[in-house]
Amino acid sequence: FHSSAQVAQKSDDKEVTSKEDGKTEEIIEEEEEEDLVERYRNLTLFQRFKMMVADYGYVLIPVHVATSAVWFGSFYYMAISGVDPVPMLEGIGVPHSWMVTLKKSGASDLLVAYVLYKIATPARYTVTLGGTTFTIRYLRKKGIMRKPPPSKSMEKMKGFIQEKRDQIQEKRDQFRNK
Repeated sequence: FHSSAQVAQKSDDKEVTSKEDGKTEEIIEEEEEEDLVERYRNLTLFQRFKMMVADYGYVLIPVHVATSAVWFGSFYYMAISGVDPVPMLEGIGVPHSWMVTLKKSGASDLLVAYVLYKIATPARYTVTLGGTTFTIRYLRKKGIMRKPPPSKSMEKMKGFIQEKRDQIQEKRDQFRNK
């Protein structure tokens, strides 16, 4: 995290940049988000989770802990309230052998909550990834978190755009001089 002086300085810099560049900064932010989406698009849920841990672990881990506590607490509350999990688990396609074991075990509420928690892992990871993405955008908007450095493809695109601008400017100058 950054000190309040650094955050204030960044917000001042951002205001100056916004006044000078106008729409350019918004376009760059949109391109960075599109690049991030493309980077994670073709990965499985667990691969995305691992990449997000590597890239944004300092944000993802607190979000994951918070959402996991809510998930487990909800399942535990369901278990102590007397909700029978067997029909629900059969409805989502849990193997019959697991159901027999769960029925015969006379499992405690804590164990039932844990089983439900583990079965809900894909949904938990999805919620964590969504919450992390939301948190990252929020922190960037507030100036608490810096934007990542541009990717190599983004640098190539910026170079290409600059070359085209220069070419257009040269043609404009040639046309005016005639």
